[in-house]
Amino acid sequence: MARIYIDDKTYDIDGILFDKDGTLIDFGSLWIDGSREVIRHISREVSTTNMIEEKLASSIGFDWNSGNWDVKGPLAIGTGNDLIAVLAHQLYQLNFAWNDAYALVAKVLLKANEKSDWKGSVKEVPGLSSFLDLCQKHQLKLGVVTSDDHANAVEHLQSLEIDHYFSSIIGGDQVSYGKPFAESGEKACAEMGLNPKRCIVIGDSDGDMILGNNIGAKANIGIIQPSNETSHFHHADHLIHTYESILLKD
Repeated sequence: MARIYIDDKTYDIDGILFDKDGTLIDFGSLWIDGSREVIRHISREVSTTNMIEEKLASSIGFDWNSGNWDVKGPLAIGTGNDLIAVLAHQLYQLNFAWNDAYALVAKVLLKANEKSDWKGSVKEVPGLSSFLDLCQKHQLKLGVVTSDDHANAVEHLQSLEIDHYFSSIIGGDQVSYGKPFAESGEKACAEMGLNPKRCIVIGDSDGDMILGNNIGAKANIGIIQPSNETSHFHHADHLIHTYESILLKD
């Protein structure tokens, strides 16, 4: 057991569930350049005279020109299958048969994942390593619950050499109902032998906060990275910009 101090609150906990993208890993370093390449590839494949890059980018929640993303959009919080469906729908709007559009986008995303050099591109959220070391020192059980596929999640965490901190990593492809439903959080807690009511949840979306409520977590902490956008948080008990805002003691 450890005691966590945040704002003016104190919680006795046995573990923490983390979201992955935007919570452990800097979101932009992981997804923006990769998404641009996927969209360029799709655009080349469809051989249309329409300039569709901006439309495809907008459909999944990021601005093609600025590289900014919508924290409430599919790219930020959707699953891989969500992205395939949304991008394929844009091609369907251009009169592509649905099965052809879906197959094309799925093929491009698969190739992108196979070719990605995560170790050379991803960055951790500032202050993460020190916080994980502190959690390990206090013998907290740590798990990851993500909308990303399990294999991708493991590879991303390995690329930062932080996978050893986590005794459970649950991907969206391992459950019937992903976040914000309770299943993924309960599965992670079961793997760790952790009572959900003895943990806190940390994430960068309100879906993470709702997950925390659904499993009965002690508290939900929203991390604001890299902007100051907070309007999407409706169920967070606390909001932080850096892990240094969380203090741990025995």
